[in-house]
Amino acid sequence: MPWVSGPPILKITDKRKILEGEDDNIHLEVYSMFIDAHAHLGYEYAFEEDMTLEELPTNMDTNKIDISIVRPGTVFDPGTVMKQHNAIAVLAAKMIERIFGMANPNLHLSTRKYHNELERCVKDLGFVGVKLHGGHLNVQIL
Repeated sequence: MPWVSGPPILKITDKRKILEGEDDNIHLEVYSMFIDAHAHLGYEYAFEEDMTLEELPTNMDTNKIDISIVRPGTVFDPGTVMKQHNAIAVLAAKMIERIFGMANPNLHLSTRKYHNELERCVKDLGFVGVKLHGGHLNVQIL
């Protein structure tokens, strides 16, 4: 399916002259996609909510979400965030072109630990983004 924005599924069939002396049927399909750019997987300590591996694909299908950008819940230690990042990477490998990972290590980690986890997520796990939001962690980003 081409990833093109447009009106909900528009199909156009048009008979045109493609090459001199040849007629072909042209079939153009334009798709709208629904992307959840802020999905969670894992336990969210800030809001005490668990977003499970079973719920995410079911919720996507129920709500007709084509793609989800998934990040871990807010966690307070590097071990837990690494486990959640790993779980997202496993799900992304199972749901190719539907799930993409977004790194979200805790902003209270040391600079070295934070940088190492971001690098691991992008280079080793194939994540496509980083969430930088410190409001619920009482951290000033800029």
